[in-house]
Amino acid sequence: MMDTVTYPAQEVSDFVNANLVAWRVDYLSETRLLRLFHINWTPTLLFLDTREKERYRIIGYLPPGILIAHMILALGNAAFQTSRYGEAENHYGRIARDFPASEEAPRALFFRGVARYKQSRDDADLEQAARELASLYPESEWTLRSLPWV
Repeated sequence: MMDTVTYPAQEVSDFVNANLVAWRVDYLSETRLLRLFHINWTPTLLFLDTREKERYRIIGYLPPGILIAHMILALGNAAFQTSRYGEAENHYGRIARDFPASEEAPRALFFRGVARYKQSRDDADLEQAARELASLYPESEWTLRSLPWV
């Protein structure tokens, strides 16, 4: 379904072309890479940095809109994990704004709060994130994770 529904979708190809370098690996012939990255199910999408360090992984089929939310999360995680907190905050904010009903939205709000805090060192940024999570996603585990901030 990824080949027939998700990858051909214009919004997916536009996003990939604008933000990522795509590399498709044949599951049957590229066994060394499969072992190297511990891939044992398809589809698996890896988001690697320029040093081939894995920054995010998606396993299984996703429709176009949800895949885009995950790809934005991958960009946010890559920025966050390399201390580019302003960039991470922007990516996480985009998920919260453009994909508020997605499962990724509470995670994005959590890490947007952390990214803000990492820049400001102001506890108020964490408290604001916790309150926003409690208001918008009271049942989310990301809300539970933010409880110490309130």
